[in-house]
Amino acid sequence: MPFTPASKGTAVRQCAPPPANTVEGYFSILKRGIMGTFHHVSKQHLGRYLDEFDFRYNARDTSDGERAELAVKGVVGKRLMYRDSYLAL
Repeated sequence: MPFTPASKGTAVRQCAPPPANTVEGYFSILKRGIMGTFHHVSKQHLGRYLDEFDFRYNARDTSDGERAELAVKGVVGKRLMYRDSYLAL
């Protein structure tokens, strides 16, 4: 990727934006999940919903079994109690 001068002694790496199909694909999965499964997303937990859909989008080419294994590996060693869930935000 080419570098362009930004200011004295620094350079900025120019990055191409992601292809439109990639962005549209991600938002279609997000919209389908919110409209079809969750029906409502609060601002308080929006980050958690987005994390879930990031995982779904990044694991879209894996089989169901592999996706389940990835999800379980991500949970190992973590514990979240309901009373702590709203304090973490």
